[in-house]
Amino acid sequence: MIKAIIFDWFGVCTEDFGKVLGRRLYKKLGINNELIIKSFIRYELSLTLGKINSKDVLSNMFEELSISKNVNDYLHIFKDKPKLNREVFKLTRKLKNKYKTALLSDNFDDMTTTIRKNINLRKYFDYAFFSNEVGLVKRENKIYKFVIKELKCKPNECAFVDDNKGNIKRAEKFGIKGILFTNIRQLRRDFIKLNVRV
Repeated sequence: MIKAIIFDWFGVCTEDFGKVLGRRLYKKLGINNELIIKSFIRYELSLTLGKINSKDVLSNMFEELSISKNVNDYLHIFKDKPKLNREVFKLTRKLKNKYKTALLSDNFDDMTTTIRKNINLRKYFDYAFFSNEVGLVKRENKIYKFVIKELKCKPNECAFVDDNKGNIKRAEKFGIKGILFTNIRQLRRDFIKLNVRV
């Protein structure tokens, strides 16, 4: 029986940040957004572990892509309030009345500050685990052990919603029920299969 539901942030609650960055820099600079995303991915792990900051990432990217612009003029992209997936948030609010709900996100300092400042997370989630704050990312097995312990649930009592197959597979190794997110209709169907009341 499911007692806790864990949600990813980027790609589930909001759009994937790499795609947002790619699109916005393409609009402003005309650089191919696929090149931007590839460059961002190179620094993403260090960023989400809090080892480097947004300015470091953008400086490295601009150097790599031969962009001779002032990095400070584009840093706001890392701090702007994200566009929320309203349907997912409606669903999490309903689920919170019946289940423990948690946010598990590979995230970075500027964005988590923006999220906490602009969004009342407690309205939707009982717990919020951000990689830059806990020092663990979803590609590490340790984070799933950590979250299960914090939720005080058995692995098979937890459902995990993420848009990344690798993250789902890692969570499932611990006995967590994985749901690969594509859209809200599919998510509702998968919840029904797990006897989650939505």
